[in-house]
Order: sequence, then structure tokens, then C-alpha cells
Amino acid sequence: MSEHGWPSLPTTEWHDTLETVHLWTQVIGKIRMVQSPWLNHSWNVPLYVTPTGLASGLVPHGTDAFEWTFDLADDRASLVTSSGVRSTVPLTDGLSVADFHAQVIAAMETAGMPVTIHTTPSELADAIPFEDDTVHASYVGDHVRALHGALLQATRVFERFRAGFRGKASRVHFFWGSFDLAVTRFSGREAPVHPGGIPNFPDDVAAEAYSHEVTSVGFWPGNRESPIPIFYGYAYPTPNGFSEASVAPDDAFWLDALGEFALPYDAVLTAEDPDDALLAFCETTHAAAADLAGWDRRALECDDPHGPDWFDNRPHEPAGPPTSGGEATDAVVVEHDADGDRFIILVDGVERGAAVYRRRGDRWVFVHTETDPAFEGRGLASQLARTALDEVEREGGQVVPLCPFISGWIERHPDYRRLVDDATLERMGWNAG
Repeated sequence: MSEHGWPSLPTTEWHDTLETVHLWTQVIGKIRMVQSPWLNHSWNVPLYVTPTGLASGLVPHGTDAFEWTFDLADDRASLVTSSGVRSTVPLTDGLSVADFHAQVIAAMETAGMPVTIHTTPSELADAIPFEDDTVHASYVGDHVRALHGALLQATRVFERFRAGFRGKASRVHFFWGSFDLAVTRFSGREAPVHPGGIPNFPDDVAAEAYSHEVTSVGFWPGNRESPIPIFYGYAYPTPNGFSEASVAPDDAFWLDALGEFALPYDAVLTAEDPDDALLAFCETTHAAAADLAGWDRRALECDDPHGPDWFDNRPHEPAGPPTSGGEATDAVVVEHDADGDRFIILVDGVERGAAVYRRRGDRWVFVHTETDPAFEGRGLASQLARTALDEVEREGGQVVPLCPFISGWIERHPDYRRLVDDATLERMGWNAG
């Protein structure tokens, strides 16, 4: 376990266990799928990361309901129903997929909630039906607890990233078919029909899942053929030029075979600030794809994704009314809070907004700007942007305007494009100022 709470992963040892647990999660996931009303993009299908493992969430059964959980701290799968029935399947080495499937189905019948599922595993070639699978029967508790630790940390960061989007976005889902964690943002525009072709996965389901333009980031723990765990970032459809986009951190690279950016898990684990490294990957892959595809980012993006200490989440003094004509007569000061990676604007000594950035050497990646709505029309955000960019120039830096407000402000003040590198200028469709 790193000092930041991110666990090391036993990537050379855990594939027998991962393959077995993958199939166990499919049994529970398929039960949730057949018992839940269909939601767009298969959102009635995934499991969810919990403090101790994975869970189906509440699943209806007639007028009753149930939940299955994988408690990986205590090595057990548990059923709880709304009528008070409880059942447990111990997770042990030697428990085959066939035995797990039989015990789960029996538990549902004993609870008075019989279910029938399609027993061929999804998204796996040459899959063995659950009831016949005595091949996969490996379980090492420490290995699944390492996986859970990685999922927990990734979920926490993905939730922070998701908070920066006011448009349609998924929850942080654990998809048991592909055995990965993902969060997805939508532009709102329809996409070309997805070609499908995924093993044991209906093409029409794939087409519905990708019915609209998306960007997505996620975590995949690897498999026997590709054992390196990665974070990934992709877009559907893939915009022209995406593979050449500049993304952060430096360890990220393009996977041509999959058409997505990848960041090795170990690069996050060993980063000075793992959260910051993963957030940078999420932000820059999304921003590159959204800009190249022409998303309306100013309309779709909103809240600061970088933690709970943002302006609107803490008490502050009530704002005074604006003076006549919209001119501010209060004392307005912009300060650089370098320790907090932000510029703040103060009115009569009270913080009324901030521009948040992340440093990448001489690159200042601006990710969010917001001011107190009570001071709307008084030019605080513009003053904040100008002062922040002037400070970047004084320090000899370059600006990466991921923040929609900073991007729009530079677009309206083209002389400040001198602070933007050529690759970003090209991506934004700007001429140098």
C-alpha cells in the first residue's frame, strides 16, 4: 500500500483468481440484468463499488426487492431481501463457477425469488456455460482485496471527475462483462451506429450503448494476455486527430489496436500525487476528444471536479448588492494561492471566486473558474482570468485552457493566445494571437 492509499497489484500472480471472480460477478450481474427494467446504455446491468467490495444495488422482484453483495473483506457473497431473508455463499479457493452459480440460484429460490438467466458468459470468446464450468475455481483473498483497493481509489477519483459535468453522464459503473470500471460523458448528439462484433454480446445492445457521442475513462485490471493494469480514455466516435492529441501525465500513451489512450496503473501508483495524475489523465483525454469533436463544453461542463473545498460547498458571507450601472465600488483583489493551485478573487476581503489549475512543469492546466452568482455582471471572472494569465506569462509558462471559461476568455482576447502552445491552438482551431 502506498502512502497515498493506492495498493500495489500482484499482476504476475492473480490471473487465476481474477478469471474466477470475473465469472462470479457475471452470475450476479446477469441476475440484476434480468430482474431490472432496461435502462439506456445498459445502465441496469453494472455492479457498484462499495467500502468492502461490489454490490448489485437494489433489484426488484415483483413487489419485493433484494441485493447481492461481494464482501471481499470477509470473503463472502451475501443475499439480503426486503422480507428479511439472508443467505451467504462463502468465497473460497476451490469454489468453481458451477458451484457458485448453483448456490446463488438455490439461494434465490429459497428466498422465494426464483430467477432464470442466460448462462453463457458475456464478452468472452470460447466461454463455458456457468453450470458446466469446473475449470475456474481459484480464489486468493489478498488478490481480490488488492483489486478492491484499486477500484475504491479509482472510483473516488472518477466521482470527482464526474462532478465537473452538468450534461448527461453515467454513474461510476463496474461492468462485469468487460470486468472494468468506467464513467462516461455524453455530448447530447447522436452517433453513428456502433458496428458491434463483441463476443457473446448482441450487436443491437452495443449499438444502443453507443447511440450518442461519448467520452469515457475507466480502469481495467488486465488479463492473462495483457497483464498490465491500465486506466483508459476513449471517445466514440473517435474524432480525427485524437491519437495525436497532447494528454497528461507524461506516462500516458496511445493504444492504436484499441483506439484509446492508456495510462499504466503503476504510473499512478508511483506518482507524487496519484489523484492528481489520474485526474489529469481524465481531464486531458476528455478535453482533447470533446474539442476535436466540437462539443459545446461551456454548456456541458460546470462544477469543480477537484474536491470538496470549492467555493459553493462552504459557507460564505452574503454578497452585497451591485451598485448602479453594474460598476463595482468594493475593493477587489486577485491573489495567487500557489499552495492551493488556484487564483482567488476577494471583494472587501471576502473570497468570491477562484480559477483552479494544475501545474505540469511550465504548463498551467486551467480546469475550472467560477465566481459568486450574486456578483454577476461585475466582471469578476474576467478580472480573475486576466490576472491569472498575466501571472503565468510573468513566470514564463504556457496555458492549457481545459476550463470552458478560460478557453472562451482567450478566444475573446486573441492576444492572449501567445500563452497557448501550437498543438492546443490547432486543436482549438485558433490562430496565434
